[in-house]
Amino acid sequence: MKKLLTGAAATLVIAGIAAFAPASSSTAQEIEPGSIPTNFGLVRSYAGNTVAIQGLDGEIQTYNVSDDVALSGGIQPGQLVGFDTDEQGALARVEPPQVDQTLEGTITLIDEAGNVTVTAPDGQTMTALVGTEAVERSGLGEGSTKVRLTTYQGTGANKLCQSKCIGPCPAPPVGGVPEEPLPPPIPALW
Repeated sequence: MKKLLTGAAATLVIAGIAAFAPASSSTAQEIEPGSIPTNFGLVRSYAGNTVAIQGLDGEIQTYNVSDDVALSGGIQPGQLVGFDTDEQGALARVEPPQVDQTLEGTITLIDEAGNVTVTAPDGQTMTALVGTEAVERSGLGEGSTKVRLTTYQGTGANKLCQSKCIGPCPAPPVGGVPEEPLPPPIPALW
């Protein structure tokens, strides 16, 4: 009898919570199928009708480009791209991924898992998983300045690089970059 009453009381409590819980507490944005590419990787080479892409798993695969695929603005080696393939394994869509967040500043922390924290000059911070191998290959470490950390929507891809300047780069001088004067000739025996 005691077990029956305990079970009935638990059922009433759960039913009461369910009755007062909001119907939907999800605020996640709905994504239409096919709106985000299913694969992401770095372009390693592009020649004619073939593209070699290194996937996020590190494996490099060569793809033929379908005749109906327009490579908008061209693609460059080292560029991160999102892509889909057709039934024959040819590239059916290639596009750059959408940037989610970018922060420029100084690396203030790198943990054992390869999570990198960048702190901007205004104190804003951003942490993203870059991976220990990628951090080691970059040659960057805690205290490295003028770095840019970028995350991309719909991917697990994050990019850490050292930038030449923080914020907008200064415009070149009007009339082009001044040429350095030539050094004086070296006297020689003729």
